[in-house]
Amino acid sequence: MRAPPTALLANLLFAGWLCFGCMKEAAQGPRSEGPLGARPGARAQTAKPAPVEAARGFSEPPSRGPANAPIVIETYGDFECSYCARGAVVLRKLEQLYPRDVRVVWRNFPLEFHARAQPAANAMFSAYEQGGNLAFWRMHDLLFAVQMRSGEAKLEDAELGAYATQLGLDAKLVERAINENRYATRISKDIERARVSGVRATPTFVINGFVIEGLVPLEVLQHAVDALLRQRQERLQHAI
Repeated sequence: MRAPPTALLANLLFAGWLCFGCMKEAAQGPRSEGPLGARPGARAQTAKPAPVEAARGFSEPPSRGPANAPIVIETYGDFECSYCARGAVVLRKLEQLYPRDVRVVWRNFPLEFHARAQPAANAMFSAYEQGGNLAFWRMHDLLFAVQMRSGEAKLEDAELGAYATQLGLDAKLVERAINENRYATRISKDIERARVSGVRATPTFVINGFVIEGLVPLEVLQHAVDALLRQRQERLQHAI
């Protein structure tokens, strides 16, 4: 991949500076969760062995936005992470600013010290298998909205089943997916992709291959998207 233009590089360095400051602050004392949504050095959970997923399963990750959007943002998250809940709000605002230019793809990165992150990821894949992208994102938004409203993640089996029922999904299928760790293989693939991409914490946004780590202001993501769109426009003009 070619190096980004100066403007984009400056913006990404600014984002990195913000995240470095967060990590430095987190290192000053023990926390259950660092400002990036992960303690320094925290690792993703290793998914336990699970039955082979259904043959009618899905090959593409959950996504939202135009299929041909020039900007693809892979968001690596953990449903027990409070910073991911806040990051989801920022990302939604970004999508509203660029409805034709941005597509968001969800990737699981459940952290090992979040006991309910793996069960929640299984519940989310069950919602996705039952109702596609619409069901997945409705469930995604609901889980994070509950966390933002209550100040804590509510991800016990019965709670995840209740969310499914609220959205018109089959709660028994969701609870079975949790109990069987049904989508362990899919979750493990997301974790491996994260490690290859250099993802270390949650939330992390990979924008057309460029990594922005941590809960950053909307303006940081805007600057990155704008720079990439300008770079794309320049390439198109040169091609004419």
